[in-house]
Amino acid sequence: MLHTKIMKIAASITATTVILCTSALAADVTAKTDVNVRSGPDNSYGVVTVMRKGVTTEKLGNSGNWIKVKVNNKTGYVYKRYLNDVKPDSEKDKDEIVETKTVSITADSLNIRSGPGKDNKIIGVLKKGETATVIGEPTGKWYKIDCGNDYGYISNKYTKDVTKKVTITASSLNVRSGPGKTYKSVGILKKGKTATVVATAGDWYKIEYNKDYAYISKKYTK
Repeated sequence: MLHTKIMKIAASITATTVILCTSALAADVTAKTDVNVRSGPDNSYGVVTVMRKGVTTEKLGNSGNWIKVKVNNKTGYVYKRYLNDVKPDSEKDKDEIVETKTVSITADSLNIRSGPGKDNKIIGVLKKGETATVIGEPTGKWYKIDCGNDYGYISNKYTKDVTKKVTITASSLNVRSGPGKTYKSVGILKKGKTATVVATAGDWYKIEYNKDYAYISKKYTK
């Protein structure tokens, strides 16, 4: 009987400790950029949704460098570098910045669907010449697009990329293999040179470079 009582007391103390730890973690966090929310605390886990730049939500817990949050009614993990209440680590996560780009519609009328496939519900229509903001990488032949308060999907068969030209304002600007200073420099652009931008990744532009793509800091362009 005494053993049973001790076990119950120990269990009660443990439960209280868990509650206190969870309470201590409660805080609001805001996304610094569009960032993937994953089903677990590692890049190997699937993406369950995207936390949009400026979105604020409660921090539910943490696992190492990953913060547990609830976004768009889905619970998952965000790498803490991209949340405003924690200091960035020296480690560079090369997967978490979500690229966006603009595409123009080439079909006379293009359905926006609730998921990546023709079997999904039609939630809107885009007309020829209209533009859409593409979020992240395509799912097969489908683009995920920004629909204001929600996301939709369009066939990428009926789109073309919209590019723009920017001019370098720094005396010498590194062209890097990825969107961050820790990525390898693959070249240099001098002041006054122009670059063709095909997408945006946080504070970096994805540009056409030597018949391939590379990245430059937006800060030193106009």
